[in-house]
Amino acid sequence: MLDLGASEHSDLTEDPAKELVAELTAHAVEDGAPAHAAAEIRRRGAAGETPIGLYRLSEVLAPAGAAVPPQRLPAGEPGEVVDVVHRYPCAVLDAPNPAQVAENLAAVLADGKRVLVSGSDAEALAAVRAALPESLQGVCLDAPPPLSDTELRELRSLLVTATPSRRLRLDQILPHPNLVPGADQVAALCRSAGGRGYPPRDGVDMLPELLGGMPAERLAALLETARRCQSTLRAMDPSGDARWGRALLERVLFGSDREPFDRLLRRTTDVVLAADKLRDAGDQMAVVGTLPPGSIEQLRSYVSYLDSGGRARVYFRSPQQRAVQPVLRHLRLDGVPLKDSTVLHQALAFVELIESMEEIGELCRRLRVPEPRNVPAVAELNRQLDRVEEAARAAEHLRHEVLFVHQDSPVTVPDLTTTEQVARTIVESGGTGGMNQARDRLIGLANRLERSMPSQDAAPEFGVLISALLSINLPAYLDALDVLAAARREYADQRRQVELLGRLRTAVPRLAELWEQVGPRRFTQGTARFVLLDELLEELPEADTADLVLLLGAGSLGTENLLVAAAAPRLLAVSGGFAAAPLPGPPSAL
Repeated sequence: MLDLGASEHSDLTEDPAKELVAELTAHAVEDGAPAHAAAEIRRRGAAGETPIGLYRLSEVLAPAGAAVPPQRLPAGEPGEVVDVVHRYPCAVLDAPNPAQVAENLAAVLADGKRVLVSGSDAEALAAVRAALPESLQGVCLDAPPPLSDTELRELRSLLVTATPSRRLRLDQILPHPNLVPGADQVAALCRSAGGRGYPPRDGVDMLPELLGGMPAERLAALLETARRCQSTLRAMDPSGDARWGRALLERVLFGSDREPFDRLLRRTTDVVLAADKLRDAGDQMAVVGTLPPGSIEQLRSYVSYLDSGGRARVYFRSPQQRAVQPVLRHLRLDGVPLKDSTVLHQALAFVELIESMEEIGELCRRLRVPEPRNVPAVAELNRQLDRVEEAARAAEHLRHEVLFVHQDSPVTVPDLTTTEQVARTIVESGGTGGMNQARDRLIGLANRLERSMPSQDAAPEFGVLISALLSINLPAYLDALDVLAAARREYADQRRQVELLGRLRTAVPRLAELWEQVGPRRFTQGTARFVLLDELLEELPEADTADLVLLLGAGSLGTENLLVAAAAPRLLAVSGGFAAAPLPGPPSAL
């Protein structure tokens, strides 16, 4: 029969250990094993490490009003005790003989529990141990194993997770980490070679991969276009005095200033040409007063009349001569009224220049461009506008070419900054020559790695890594690196397993052999350490080194011996009568 204690999900009291230890040791011998255990428990409690088993025991020993289930359940099959141990931290096993105790202990060991089998009778301990099946004799210990509890848990975890492929790892060779190219290096080379690199951040970042799929002739033409775009952008403001040029170019390409820009370029060109026609006469010519409306048209008509063979007359003047007379009255050459028809071309150019200067000023204000004050300033502005126009044409050409890099190209050029990025990316690719160099470097890395170790002893992941390098595909290489890293972990795990098993085998060879066997259940059995009660109380094990205390002959023991609950989080007390007669002393624990 199993008598159940409080469920493990019950709420803990604040700190029952101090009062509970005092009650349990009230009748203990002053220098006995329970007193030593009580002192150790108090020391751990002062350090904030009160054993969890005492908390659970306090629930079982709580007053009658506490919620403790009173039912008694038949143990039934040995598997029943496993469920009880999982659900309840304190229970009583009513087993009439060592064989039944051993049967239930075997079930707990098969569940992987670390059990401390203790009692005051050495013969009872020996009887239970002898009743265990032969297959479990190897898990029975007389002393703590040579591995720490952390190492034991690690070893059991390694054994449970072992696979056939991992067991072969120590016979395989993996490449030295220093010889394996880094992901960033391979990503840069794949990008330069026109292969797949890191996932692109935007359309421009995808350009190298798209360039890798272009025919050599088209790629060479695109490379030349990008270089021209870069050179014209650099030449747009070589002295750094015309910083307004970049802003103007941005508005011309992507704004609404293209039409006024073209007009300003034409007007400044006209002024430069007109100034060339005037030569030295421009400095001697002047306008007196205000020219009448239509002056330029009248001058052009009269000049055309003279150029076609007409003559200037004193009498019987032609209509063209009569119409232009009011205009000529306002023009002076060296302070003298303009009468010589040979300089009328210069006069027309002079008047056109004056009109163009006014329009240039208006356009400059509209385009937010410095307004020139004289003809030399207009000439300088014209040169700068020519550079802006050349840069605009080169950028427009590049934008057009980029649209046809690929039929599904996601690359867009919405502004000048992106235009520069696109041009720089294309130029940095180096065209077909640059891509071939990057491919050769990847092949060289693969060849060096392949020569670093004998292929017949290499792990299978090594060939996958070489193939990924030659594929010029970073995602494939990253996958190969992940597979290689998993192989390294398997190698390290297997080497650690062999090391820990070797150390365990030196002290408990049967346990090491039993744990190393591969069974269909795929987990290791627990351990059973048989230790006399006084020895266990004299030297309580460290926390989390045991899962369960199986206390034999509990009905014959004094209550102070319940301090053994500090040795593990769970207590299974055996109340059967196979032990010797009750010991003299305080009341029984059960």
